[in-house]
Amino acid sequence: MPERKNTPSSHSHSPNNLRNHAPVKINTHQPPQVNQYYIKIANKFNAAKYISFVFLACFIVLMLAFFRDEITYDNFRYLIKDIQAPSMSEQINLISKIKYEPGQNQSFALYHGDLILADNLGLTFYNSNGNTVLHDTNMSMNTKLEASSKYLLAYELGEKKAAVYNPFACVWSETFDYQILGGDISDSGVFAIITKSREYGYEVLCYNKSLKISARYYKDKYIIDTSIREDGGEIAILSADSENGGVYTEIMICESGSEVAKKTHRIDGIFPIAIEYFDDGNIVVVCDSELIFIGTDGEILRRYDSVGMGISSVSVSENEIAAVCNTNIVGNENLLLLFETQGNLLYNSTVKSRITDVSLKNHNIYMTAPDKLYKYAVDIETGTAEISDEVNVGNIVKLIAADNGLLVCTNNAAYLAFANY
Repeated sequence: MPERKNTPSSHSHSPNNLRNHAPVKINTHQPPQVNQYYIKIANKFNAAKYISFVFLACFIVLMLAFFRDEITYDNFRYLIKDIQAPSMSEQINLISKIKYEPGQNQSFALYHGDLILADNLGLTFYNSNGNTVLHDTNMSMNTKLEASSKYLLAYELGEKKAAVYNPFACVWSETFDYQILGGDISDSGVFAIITKSREYGYEVLCYNKSLKISARYYKDKYIIDTSIREDGGEIAILSADSENGGVYTEIMICESGSEVAKKTHRIDGIFPIAIEYFDDGNIVVVCDSELIFIGTDGEILRRYDSVGMGISSVSVSENEIAAVCNTNIVGNENLLLLFETQGNLLYNSTVKSRITDVSLKNHNIYMTAPDKLYKYAVDIETGTAEISDEVNVGNIVKLIAADNGLLVCTNNAAYLAFANY
């Protein structure tokens, strides 16, 4: 067999071969290749930009020339009415206390993570840093607040002014002919205002999502309260009157925008206090000594008699209601009750202290006593509660239960208790 010769391959990469290769010359002065198609596209976009500027300038000139009277502050407010803040959670992450000047007739609400304060100094939005986001001095006479996930409703109780706000500005306001007696707003933006009426005595004005009146409900009875279902599709009106020396409660349920009653209930011998929709569409009516639960079909599901000195305080959350009932005339012993939307009792306990306020969120019941704040974390599976307390700093005006704790509002500061970040 002939001996194979070991000849170097033409693809050998030995150092000697690499050194023997001729150097590659790169022409750095050669211009880059240009694609004429993309140049044409770029020129078209550039021309379109300038044409758009010209059209915009012409549009502004025409609007100012022919429609100047239509460019009003009210139209601007309508334009921004649907601008919403990015955060919709019902919590407030306070870095420190929010401090404010003590005012008269203070009212508080939690709206889009901001603390809202209304008093004789005006209406003020505070963010979690305690900085003022919005201040409106037009609302300063015994202002009451109703917050939803979309808007904040403010009205001057016993006066004539009401307003609706989004997180950035006032988007609607009205001065009525007669005194305002109450109001409510739903997550859909549908809201209602209770006022007096010359012809009938009292009326409820229902406003649709466009902030326009969709229906009027007249009553010759004293209207106590009203509530809007969260989707805006239904309204409930609570009123009271006397007959033959006795008092009775009337509950009227209507579809929003329709003035025909879907269902009406008359209950003798009790005086109404408040009415509220749960998120599932069921209704709870709070009376002086009784809770009435109404289903989505308008029929009464259950009535609970407090069997004591009466109901002293209640708080309604998305799917529960907590009630505090006095068990003696002094008020230093109370029965704490927690119900679900159909009136089934989830928890009850005796609290041996005077309770002045209660707030409910996510099975957590918060209460104010003279020297302490109480938290009852209820386990609805077992019907028991884990009880904790913190020191009551005094001068508490309002408790607002949030997703991450309890917002305690005093006359000059607000802070987070039982914080759960």
